[in-house]
Amino acid sequence: MGLLKIITKPDADKEYLLNCFRYAIAGHTISGCYGGVNVCPELAYQQMMAVKQYYGKTSGNQLIHFVICLNKNVFDEDDALGIAYRIAEYYGNRYQIIFGVHRNERTGTYGQMTSYLHIHMIINSVSFVDGRMFADNKGDIQKFVKHIKDVTRDYSWKIKY
Repeated sequence: MGLLKIITKPDADKEYLLNCFRYAIAGHTISGCYGGVNVCPELAYQQMMAVKQYYGKTSGNQLIHFVICLNKNVFDEDDALGIAYRIAEYYGNRYQIIFGVHRNERTGTYGQMTSYLHIHMIINSVSFVDGRMFADNKGDIQKFVKHIKDVTRDYSWKIKY
């Protein structure tokens, strides 16, 4: 079973945006396991800010942050990166997106080490197409989860707001 966590921070400032970028593609990211859609990951902050400035939308909600916790059967980093690219396609026709694959490791119930892969996906809240703000409602998020289910072939996803 996978889990989609949706993190929004309406009062976030530009520093929060920069910190999210750093965390998503640096920080705990598996070496080389990051990417972007409609943006160069290493220049994402500047490129997303340019879109916000062009449309005059530099205040308010700066980004959408999804944490996509993959089913424990996905343990290969390259597979997870491919999944990230395919999931990002859902919003890729309107938004700039970066993502990084992370691994959590912890001791299981019986003392064995377990790990799971998850993806931090950052979406610019301003569309590069027309400047509209990202405003998906719960029905839209359900469609996004259906896309994730189709990509992962795992149909038991949960959502955490």
